[in-house]
Amino acid sequence: MNKKHIIALLAIATIGLVATSCSKDTDEPEVQQKTRINLDSQVESVNFEVTADTIFSSSQLSDAILNINVEGYDSQVQMVRTYFLTMQKERVDKILAEKGGKGELKWRSVSYNYWSVDELGNDIKLSARAYWACADNKDLNPTNILLCPHYTITDNAACPTMTNSYEAMFLCGDNLLIMPDYLGFGVTKDHVQPYINHNLCAQNCIDALTAGYKVFSQNTKAALEENFKLCIVGASQGAGNALATHKWLDTHPDFADTWHFAYTFCCAGPYSPTVTFERYFEQEQLSLPCAIPLTLKAMIAAYPDVLGKWTEDDFYSDDYVNNLKPKIDQMIASKEYSTGDLNKEFLQRYAGNGENGVRLSDILSSDALNRDSELCKALFKCLADNDLTKDWTPTHHIYITHDRTDDVVPFANAEAVANAFPNKVSLNATNLGRGHLVSCVMWFMANMTKSW
Repeated sequence: MNKKHIIALLAIATIGLVATSCSKDTDEPEVQQKTRINLDSQVESVNFEVTADTIFSSSQLSDAILNINVEGYDSQVQMVRTYFLTMQKERVDKILAEKGGKGELKWRSVSYNYWSVDELGNDIKLSARAYWACADNKDLNPTNILLCPHYTITDNAACPTMTNSYEAMFLCGDNLLIMPDYLGFGVTKDHVQPYINHNLCAQNCIDALTAGYKVFSQNTKAALEENFKLCIVGASQGAGNALATHKWLDTHPDFADTWHFAYTFCCAGPYSPTVTFERYFEQEQLSLPCAIPLTLKAMIAAYPDVLGKWTEDDFYSDDYVNNLKPKIDQMIASKEYSTGDLNKEFLQRYAGNGENGVRLSDILSSDALNRDSELCKALFKCLADNDLTKDWTPTHHIYITHDRTDDVVPFANAEAVANAFPNKVSLNATNLGRGHLVSCVMWFMANMTKSW
């Protein structure tokens, strides 16, 4: 997400928030009280290493906005920060009253490394961050566990262990908040990131959860409240990975029950890569063209047995291979550029060819665009392997918000989930007319004081 876009969109979200209805309905099914199991015994074999232990105040959390120096956007930056601090004060007062704390509520933040697997099933050390509240130099008992996979980034400086992300700002309350870096960021920044590789990200998130709990339990005298629940929260790519983690939990019911899993709460996710690419092919153009190389690099890395007979260049047009791909590949590999930086390069070369973005035919080869070609069928086979609308049956509720005007992740994704699991999905279909980024930001802001 481009920094200038974030500031502008946050400002718009602040102004228009009151007129929206992006928050979860109040018809949440009552979560059954589960027998308390000693979670410490569940993580005895989990290994981790702490890499940083810091305390943040509300104003320091919001400094992430002030530290973005975008010429001409000073008033919008201050507007968003003021809104955040106002809403945060309301939440802080409520938490202190409920927890019996005094003075200033702050958040302890511990970054840690943990063990999981890569796209080929090999053991690998990944990184993540955990937050919990503290006051009067004492850690407070978290009410719930929130596991939040992050939105799409391509700049390592924006990953959870490197900065207080926007999601952390909005979700830091009285819960144990766990935010994994994806493979390809943090301690593994030299690897390919598993973009829409939902299966892998789900396993990484579960491993971050167990390690994050052990980090908490071994570094504080605080303890989870007796009636805690586990909620999975995410927007955009994070929403796709949130639902993937939901699928993992519902297909491992003993684990889900032990960890008091309650529901998934997500916004604008690519839950079905197949549906997403089908819509891209129908539209014949993209407003987020960097999604193409991110997807292809991830699929090629994860499915060498399916896609290994082709070179990466075989998926792209001659013009893209000869004139833009070397630069885009370098930018992606460096992990020093945002998605906005990447898209700017696409637009500089191909702007004007499409009405609302970049034409697929400017980027992809004729073989890649031909649904009957062997190459295209192989690609869709890999995409289908990560389709979260098939081959499982949810047992816990799924709350989805998606805007009909989403210009990046087609609304058809939300429809596909709702149609696949009509008895387990509550779909809040908005029509804000402002596209993907604004709807995600507004969703987070609308729910920042939620009591999970």
